[in-house]
Amino acid sequence: AFPPARDFAGENKGFAITRTYEKLGMDGALSEANELKVGDMVVVTLGVEISVGERYLAINDSLPSVLEAINPEFGTQNERDESRLPDGMEAWFCDHREIHADRALFFTDYAPAKGRFGLRYLARVIAEGDVIAPPAKIEAMYEPEKYGLSASQRIITLPGTHGKVAGR
Repeated sequence: AFPPARDFAGENKGFAITRTYEKLGMDGALSEANELKVGDMVVVTLGVEISVGERYLAINDSLPSVLEAINPEFGTQNERDESRLPDGMEAWFCDHREIHADRALFFTDYAPAKGRFGLRYLARVIAEGDVIAPPAKIEAMYEPEKYGLSASQRIITLPGTHGKVAGR
């Protein structure tokens, strides 16, 4: 089932947030998230824009049902570093992060200046389907009127390839 407002353009009430999905290839190269298949790795990039220094900010990125966040404490063959953020973005500093199967949460006690910031994390395609990714949200934890929502996004995933595994 699709929600009634499938095409949500986002909202800026003091903060702006954007989200992009990119497919992570076996060689570590990023490409558009087209034709994602079960088992593919996806790099989620959150872009944040703040206009003044702020205290106690939280980012909540709810994942669509076809994706599952990967715990960054586990090493992967294709680990990514923040130095590869898009041009014009600085790495977002997190005082605390929580990676759940259905969402990723990031908290900072103090964002010292205005600017464009970004953070990345990994997710894996776990199911095939046609879904709407809900908006990512950034908010001032003690000032609920200050927040930002990203646009919703449609994601289509396909069944995985049923080839041989480990030479079998």
